[in-house]
Amino acid sequence: LGVFFIVSLSIVSTLRSYLYQPNQDFRSTTQNRITRLQILQTVIPTLEERIVIKGIARVDVLQALIPAVEQLIVLKDMDQAERQLKIKLNKLKPDVPMQEQFQALILEKAWLEENLPELKTKSAAAKSLHQIDRQASEQDVLMEDQFQALTFEKAELEQDLSERKAQAAVAMKSWPGKAGLLLNELGYQMTGGLGGRVFSLGVDRWIGMEGVMAISSYPQKSNALFLTALTERSGIGEVTMYQKICQSIYQTADTIKYQFASLPGAAAFFYYTGSLWAVFFGMFLLTLMAVYGEYLVHYLTGNVLLCALVGMNAANAIAQLGVVPRQLLIHFGMLFGAVVIIWLLQSRQLAGIHRKLSRSKTPAKHGNPSQN
Repeated sequence: LGVFFIVSLSIVSTLRSYLYQPNQDFRSTTQNRITRLQILQTVIPTLEERIVIKGIARVDVLQALIPAVEQLIVLKDMDQAERQLKIKLNKLKPDVPMQEQFQALILEKAWLEENLPELKTKSAAAKSLHQIDRQASEQDVLMEDQFQALTFEKAELEQDLSERKAQAAVAMKSWPGKAGLLLNELGYQMTGGLGGRVFSLGVDRWIGMEGVMAISSYPQKSNALFLTALTERSGIGEVTMYQKICQSIYQTADTIKYQFASLPGAAAFFYYTGSLWAVFFGMFLLTLMAVYGEYLVHYLTGNVLLCALVGMNAANAIAQLGVVPRQLLIHFGMLFGAVVIIWLLQSRQLAGIHRKLSRSKTPAKHGNPSQN
């Protein structure tokens, strides 16, 4: 059983990788590098900003700090406990005279204001060119070291991915090349990638968890966003709204041929509103619809297998709710349309009509042939 599990999981993972991204390097080792590069592309500008913009932010701090220090100098009769509290809150040096700290802060503010245009220029350069001011203070040394290490890692990843892209482009032009990539991916899935794949099942198949995390961190939640998601249409070559919110890997798939999507789940879908009450009442309503939908099917047909089929469809739709939900109306419309047809076929009235029609078309077996 263990061997079959490993082999089947590896084969499925390999085919999923290939079918989801058929026109590019689909190998997991490449996709892992792409994911890491995307992380670095987000982290590095953040570090740059924290290093370079520090002087700009310091101006705003000084505008509030200098009057507080001046107050400590002027008010000689201030309560000692209150004075110590103000010194602590403003992160002043208790063993250095206030007058000296006041003069130092004024000089610092004057220098920053004079050099503010240059700092802003460096900030813009840092954001666009990934460069930083080399004259960092001692407290920023660790941050600067992290920045340099991450920058080197990013450069190495970009070079490695460029080489892999060129190799995959050549291999994908022939069936032997594709077979080689598939065998390479299968080998990885059965060895190094197996552990990660097994553990990832807890997240990849826990539908709704990723969606809740993604929507919770999305800052623009509103009723208008929920309405947009509720009425969204899917189209060839288009990417649904949630794929952009969760930064799904399926954004890079060939949307002309395939329609793959990450799924937010019902709870995350209702949290588009930003209201937990909307989540509560939305889930409550879906639960009632699922339960009483089964009751309705059983009432109409008395068929427990049909009830199980409808219940399974309802549970699956709720778990995967969120990507173009309006299309579910078509699906369930067809499903319940079939239920109504079965109910009509089973109904006594329709059976009576059928028997009458059958009798009227059956020729009499006795009597005058001319009369018949």
